[in-house]
Amino acid sequence: MLDILKVAEIEKFKKGGKTNKLSLENRLLMTLLYWREYQTYFHLGKKFWY
Repeated sequence: MLDILKVAEIEKFKKGGKTNKLSLENRLLMTLLYWREYQTYFHLGKKFWY
């Protein structure tokens, strides 16, 4: 899953744009946690933004 996202991210940033603050691995983990537990963005933010 991570390999597919890496390819998609490379294609996305060929056009330019601002880079993300979180790594791709953390963004994937955050998405999977949200889908599994339906946590609010507040709780996810507390986990990933110290």
